[in-house]
Amino acid sequence: MSRRPGGALRRLLVRVDRRRLGPERLERILGELGVRSGRTVLVHSSMDEVGRRLPGVDALRVIDLLRGMVGGSGTLLMPTSPFVGSQEEYARGAPTFDVRRTPSRLGLLTEVFRRLPEVTRSRHPTHSVAGLGPRARELLSQHHLGTTFGPTSPFHKLAFSDGLIVGLGVGMRQAFTIWHVVEELHPPTRRRVFAREGYPLEVIDGADRYICRCHPLRANVRRDFGALERALLGSGALKYRRPGGLLVAAAEGRDFVAAGLAHCEQSAAGRRRGHAPE
Repeated sequence: MSRRPGGALRRLLVRVDRRRLGPERLERILGELGVRSGRTVLVHSSMDEVGRRLPGVDALRVIDLLRGMVGGSGTLLMPTSPFVGSQEEYARGAPTFDVRRTPSRLGLLTEVFRRLPEVTRSRHPTHSVAGLGPRARELLSQHHLGTTFGPTSPFHKLAFSDGLIVGLGVGMRQAFTIWHVVEELHPPTRRRVFAREGYPLEVIDGADRYICRCHPLRANVRRDFGALERALLGSGALKYRRPGGLLVAAAEGRDFVAAGLAHCEQSAAGRRRGHAPE
């Protein structure tokens, strides 16, 4: 969603900024942001950033930490989309999505999580989600039956069922797919950002094969993520912490959607007056 520093600048920043933290401090910060026993938590991540700030902590250890925090009564979710970039451009290529074999393209942590034997994955061909815990089936089993971010999706269900969204090394601009739930729920925004044309995409799940029709987000739709991020942080619906230089983001799903809808309505009113950004 946002531009990251170029290669040379990023390498310089890595050499200069040597702040670190340990797993215990990360766990404390996550607890302060709402991760606790029994919660349903969707985690976005960059293992490059996590590994840089927590030396020696690999993906499995991060997963163990998160599982320990939500406990046996909690549910852990991670996005496992098979692409990066534009959903519309990906759908135009008519890819086949194999629920059990197609890897996640959203980073090492998500792929390691997806491969755990007890993890289940939704059947949606562009924005699949993997889950572990007592609510996983409830949240994931109907994803392919509706729109990508609509009422049958785990993103929508998370927003209206005491769900928490967390970013490890990423913030609103890089991740937080729940923003598209807001766009789905706000009619003027929905008409502007989602393609009218549906793309038939083949899905394979073991012996099952079927076609899922996807109405993707349009490519190259302009969004002012800076203004959006400021509005969400200002409302308290989005929280950032930077322990040891690691960006840790969190949002209660219901609060995030409510604040996002208010922002959409304000922006739409401004566009009607002819002086608000897209």
